[in-house]
Amino acid sequence: MRMPLPGRPTPVVAGIDEFALLKSHRYATFITNADSGERIDVLPDRLAVTVTAWLREHPGVRVVCRDGSGSFAQAHHRRRSDDRAGR
Repeated sequence: MRMPLPGRPTPVVAGIDEFALLKSHRYATFITNADSGERIDVLPDRLAVTVTAWLREHPGVRVVCRDGSGSFAQAHHRRRSDDRAGR
């Protein structure tokens, strides 16, 4: 039985990284409050569209700390483009 995570405030500085559910086969993404280290959310995959959607749902995030993943960079740039376009 899965229990949902309790609601957490949107961090201003979010840390994003992926982890293996099944090494070399299936990955998920975790998001933390980079200031406090508190886990904020776990996403079902590491796709740019999934991370972009999460960032769009949490407009209070101003800074993203990430590893070298190109998809995380792409997600952050897409969301920032939305901000500039007023979406």
